[in-house]
Amino acid sequence: MAIMALVGYAQTTPPQTATIETWQCSYAMHSNSQSGENVETGTEAMDVAFDGNDIYFNLPNPIAGSTWIKGTRNGGKVTFTSGQKLGKYASNTIYLVGQNENGLCDVDFVYYEEQQVFVLGDMYAVFSDSKTEVSVWGYFSSLVISKDGATEEPEEPVVEIPGNVNLQEYAFTATSIEYNADGSLKGMTPVQWEVLVGFNGLSEVYVKGLFEAMPDAVVKGTMNADDVVFASGQYLGKNPLKQKCYFVSTFMSSIQDAEFTYENGVFDGGSYYIAVNAMKNQLAPYYVYAGVKLTKIAAGAATPATPSITNYEWNAGEGLGTLDLSIPLNDVNGSPIKTSLLGYKILLQKGSEQSEFVFRKSEYENLEASELTVIPYKFTDNFDFVPGPKVYFYAPFTGYDKVGVQSVYTGGGETRTSEIGWYLLNDQVDGINAGTRQGIVDESLTDLQGRRATATSRGLLIKTQRMADGSVRSTKVVK
Repeated sequence: MAIMALVGYAQTTPPQTATIETWQCSYAMHSNSQSGENVETGTEAMDVAFDGNDIYFNLPNPIAGSTWIKGTRNGGKVTFTSGQKLGKYASNTIYLVGQNENGLCDVDFVYYEEQQVFVLGDMYAVFSDSKTEVSVWGYFSSLVISKDGATEEPEEPVVEIPGNVNLQEYAFTATSIEYNADGSLKGMTPVQWEVLVGFNGLSEVYVKGLFEAMPDAVVKGTMNADDVVFASGQYLGKNPLKQKCYFVSTFMSSIQDAEFTYENGVFDGGSYYIAVNAMKNQLAPYYVYAGVKLTKIAAGAATPATPSITNYEWNAGEGLGTLDLSIPLNDVNGSPIKTSLLGYKILLQKGSEQSEFVFRKSEYENLEASELTVIPYKFTDNFDFVPGPKVYFYAPFTGYDKVGVQSVYTGGGETRTSEIGWYLLNDQVDGINAGTRQGIVDESLTDLQGRRATATSRGLLIKTQRMADGSVRSTKVVK
């Protein structure tokens, strides 16, 4: 249904030099009534005028039916100054103003020139009876203006790796910085994972999997002597929650291109922070990392560092147990090793006797093999084996003194094993760690790839609870 006019009132018209075209407008328009808020969605024809960098919209609205407003284009953004008149209702003059999380703002549209689409930015376009504050009579929560009738924001192009580029394994090391909802610092955690790096001649470098939560995303850098510049604002694609994500870097609290040094197989980000960000030009991070380094992983044999079991839990009521594992991605000398060559196995000990735990298809039905002893580091069956890693089991380790984990690395024609990281089982109370009986101090949801999820996410999720004594318990949640 087209938006109907209450009182006609035009304030701005395009100049004679402007080119006027008929496009399509798709919207969700909110208004108030005695029964509450009404939301009207629809599409209708709308005139758009171009005059150099000046853009005019004959914007549909409930005040005047449609009113010309003027914006100014700057690259891929068109800004309509807040406070432009839309018309009058009774004795009130109604203005168009923008509102974002910080309050009053100009109304910005993202302009996709190639697709010929304008999309309202991360804000509301509000019909207000004040220019200096938001006094809501109604508002657009989404607005797409397109020449061909598109109703959704176009997918931005992601970086593609040229076919002639060979990728090699590098270790990503950094400090993950987490913030509370109010912006205060929550914590800092050392992190490490594997990325793929490829060079295109002497001028370009490509990094795949720079962010663990988006392993297929690619970031491109430009090489200049011993420096590599990664342009801030590169589009990474959408995360598992279908949110748009950008590579953004900051230096001294301002968004800037990231400048890495490169020497002897090591990229060093120095004082630059990098982030998975919700916006291209404004800091709104999902993940933030400092002290970033990418170190080339040497080929050849290596003895892996000792892994550990960070939490063991058996829930008799559910007939289900979990082992949370910490598998170092380094050898005993601290040098990074390739995850593609790394695996682990679970061991049990009673007295002086040790045995390897065998995962059999009779219990783990998603296994392809009839049984599995050494589990590849990145293996998942999307149910019982979770990257991170975490393993589920279906019988308690009754009668055993301890359970252990051992890393296995096959490289340079050799297979080497680590020392065994043991976890004592004699501190269990009714099959559950005594520590888990203390209070929960933190709780989070992740998907099976270890990526953060929310309470509204769907599918098989992992709920991780951190207890007051530092122990961790994890359970499967199907939503």
